[in-house]
Amino acid sequence: MGKSSVRKVRTPSGPFPFQLYFEDLGEIDEICLEALKRQSLVPSNPAPIRIERFVEKEFKTALRYEDLGPDNLGCTIFNSSGAVEAILVSRDLEEQNTTPPRRRVRSTVAHEAGHGLLHGSLFIDSPDLGENQRRILCRSEDILGETPRSYRGRWWAGKPGDFDVNPIVVRIRLDSLFP
Repeated sequence: MGKSSVRKVRTPSGPFPFQLYFEDLGEIDEICLEALKRQSLVPSNPAPIRIERFVEKEFKTALRYEDLGPDNLGCTIFNSSGAVEAILVSRDLEEQNTTPPRRRVRSTVAHEAGHGLLHGSLFIDSPDLGENQRRILCRSEDILGETPRSYRGRWWAGKPGDFDVNPIVVRIRLDSLFP
């Protein structure tokens, strides 16, 4: 991979003094693909990514299903060194054993893994954050409620994978690749 185009942009609101801005959005895809290759999880034929296994191998942590409260789908917890301590997914979502929620779980895990791959530096450069602030909590409207045209500055970092995800996630992804 070539030189990174990520920039730190000062922000007047939120828990961090800056946010990360990728000038070349293709770089996010490259980072995700390189991480999948590093863990030998790129399928040789079209197939779902083993995203739960990716979390275990890449971040050395098991995926946890917990009560995250209403409308909260996932959460990534970082330590003060910027490493992922845990990736959590809504237990309520996981317990709905039908196809749409199962796909939403996979999309949420991929989204949270994207936070893990891309946002660790926010926590290294923000040593004053307390333990409860070392997390990125994703609500359903953060992940599914916006299109590229209505983006309001919230992070859309996680690549949801190429297969077995909710159709809205595929539509958002395709709209971003082929406007």
